[in-house]
Amino acid sequence: MNGTVVKNQLIFDFASGILGPAKSLFASTYLQLNSNASKISNTFENMLGENLMDNENIQPKNLKYTDCIDRANSKPTSNIKDPVTKYLPELSGSNYDKISIKHILQMSSGIKWNEDYEDPYSDVNLAAGLNSSDLYKYLSKLDIAHKPGRKFNYNTAESNLIGGIVRSAVGSNLSNYLESKIWKPFGMESDAHWALDNTFLDELGGCCIYATLKDYTRIGIFALKQGKLLNGTEVLPKKWIRDSTKASKAYRHYGYQWWLSGPPYKSYYAQGIFGQMIWIDPPTETVIVIQSASDKAWTPEADQHKFALLTAIMIKLYNL
Repeated sequence: MNGTVVKNQLIFDFASGILGPAKSLFASTYLQLNSNASKISNTFENMLGENLMDNENIQPKNLKYTDCIDRANSKPTSNIKDPVTKYLPELSGSNYDKISIKHILQMSSGIKWNEDYEDPYSDVNLAAGLNSSDLYKYLSKLDIAHKPGRKFNYNTAESNLIGGIVRSAVGSNLSNYLESKIWKPFGMESDAHWALDNTFLDELGGCCIYATLKDYTRIGIFALKQGKLLNGTEVLPKKWIRDSTKASKAYRHYGYQWWLSGPPYKSYYAQGIFGQMIWIDPPTETVIVIQSASDKAWTPEADQHKFALLTAIMIKLYNL
């Protein structure tokens, strides 16, 4: 990443998966299915048509959970109850003194934050691209709206903050760490790139890993395999995926940077703005990846279409 991720040979046979343009969902949207449930392949061919193609260039916006995966394997950060300031002393003396890494992972820090993408003066539009000391200065001035752990409030800047925690804990940049721990050992097919901020040239923890659709599917399979490599080597702690996909107290549809489908389903997903998604269903061993470049960060109509598709898939998989 940043031009350093080496290419590896193709590991998976995706012949049974379906890859094609799903134009009814978004502009410039591509979907890939990888599933042991071959019974639904014909359904997808009928839904998406026969124009199977690879997509190398669509920009994925958010893959925040990769930072959590990297962070989880680092011994210095094995206790997610540690305060954020243990790793980022620049935030000492602010409202982050009483906020733990777990609060950040679950988007329940209680910090007052406005994630309105349509408001040019919202926090997300003013500070989502900040990193390192610029980010810490901005966040240190924010008020606290709720007691930590009590209320869910999505905060892109705090995903960037996770990136800072990882850098502090492992003493390396995020690209090299991801490459050495997951990207190269798991056998990703193509190089990937991680966007840097303009000031410090550090990776943005909450944004912008540029990867192919197939390699994003491999990331989903890595999570499906409980953080193990293809040879069975454990990269993540044994219980990390299980714990990170449990419902948080503040919001039952969110874990540690994972969105949760909720009962009766055990599926979970990484969801980015502009329609992107990695959806994982452990009981049926299914991974679905959507790359998208919608013209707006989020609309209810786009969500309705996307989740109608997922609901149809789940009904077929579970024989409902």
